Amino acid sequence: MRCPTAHLVVEYRLNAMAHSRSRVLIHVVWSTWRRTPWIDRSLEVAIRDAVAAQAERTRCPLLAFGAFVDHVHVALDLHRTQSLAVLLRALKGASGHVAAHERPEIAFRWQEGYGAFSISERDPEEALAYVRAQRERHAANAVLAGWEPDEFDAGEDG
Repeated sequence: MRCPTAHLVVEYRLNAMAHSRSRVLIHVVWSTWRRTPWIDRSLEVAIRDAVAAQAERTRCPLLAFGAFVDHVHVALDLHRTQSLAVLLRALKGASGHVAAHERPEIAFRWQEGYGAFSISERDPEEALAYVRAQRERHAANAVLAGWEPDEFDAGEDG
């Protein structure tokens, strides 16, 4: 026998989701193909602009961006309807496309995969400062273990 109030439960759940809120701050890192040192300051600007535009399109505001010669760091506010894997495919795809057009002579491409880390909503500034200061941190050999590609990069082609 069918429950006479089943439709009310479904209706309630659907309406309840309309007012959902989330704040998921993430720090993601990905590398150039075979960790090739292709990212100079001018290419960094083009990549940053492409990442920022794609982040806006996917409703995941860009909070910070930083790059070194062979990888990028990005901090974002992940929208509640966005999956991390789909977001990263979009960010890497758009930025790789721009980089390849900016520098056709190097056949630019990103390595497969990425690292993703949560950022505390209560105190995000340390992580955001780290992301923004990539060139300075690498020059001073002041990188944090666990937040750099060496920690998770399998080195495989992708």
